[in-house]
Amino acid sequence: MVKLYRHNPYIRLGGDIATIVGILAFVSFGVAGAALWWTNGIWPSHISLRALGTTGVFAVVLLQNSAFVAWSWWRMADNQRERLGVTITDWPRVVIYSIIGVPLVLASNIVVGVFFVLLGLHQNQTAGYPLIAGDYVGQLVFLMAAAVIAPLGEEFLFRGYFWERLLQLGGRYGAIIGSALIFAIGHSLSASQGAIVLVGQTFVMGIVLAWLRHASGSIWAGWVAHCVNNLIAVAVATYVINHPQIDGISNSIAVAIVTYCINHPLLGCVRAS
Repeated sequence: MVKLYRHNPYIRLGGDIATIVGILAFVSFGVAGAALWWTNGIWPSHISLRALGTTGVFAVVLLQNSAFVAWSWWRMADNQRERLGVTITDWPRVVIYSIIGVPLVLASNIVVGVFFVLLGLHQNQTAGYPLIAGDYVGQLVFLMAAAVIAPLGEEFLFRGYFWERLLQLGGRYGAIIGSALIFAIGHSLSASQGAIVLVGQTFVMGIVLAWLRHASGSIWAGWVAHCVNNLIAVAVATYVINHPQIDGISNSIAVAIVTYCINHPLLGCVRAS
């Protein structure tokens, strides 16, 4: 079985995906559950990011994405930096595609988001995040986790490690579509309502980020676009939470575009509660 795993690339890819799911489950439920148990003295019946608080979320995101980076680096036994797309051999090219990538990623979320808005489909992921009105320190901590750390870990994993594996199996187009699909599936459980919206938006966004990986020759152009996108998402989320009076216009198409379509699927539709 070990020999079959080593020599069959499809079985190896399945094993890799299963390992990532295991890492996610361990950090999200094991570590987070243990932290809540340590705080409250009992094992929680329901684990939520709101219960963890911004500091707890930052710790979980940091641990999770550190595991992604370390695991991807370890799995690429030779020439890790080149194979993961960490090395930059053409700086002007990366800079150009970083500039191109930001509006492309935002536009992809707007187009797909408008489509779902017109269909009347929404998702509620942001409702579970520990963003509290007036808690500016907590909001800043959450911003660092969502807009810097998470994009780094995800680019290493999806456009670094899985890109390389899928490139060997299915060529350029297989790597673009396959990495976007895994990226989308990885976000599918992040909302209790409207998961199809998350999958649709994240898949299209994953296509754009994978194309940036191919066009620029590294993960960094996609990381820049990913960071800016998430930065806008968190900025909009905190603005809505700090200014609940905008609730009266939350159903307009204009606000839907700002708070729903531009917003990264990681955070979901930001609507005042």
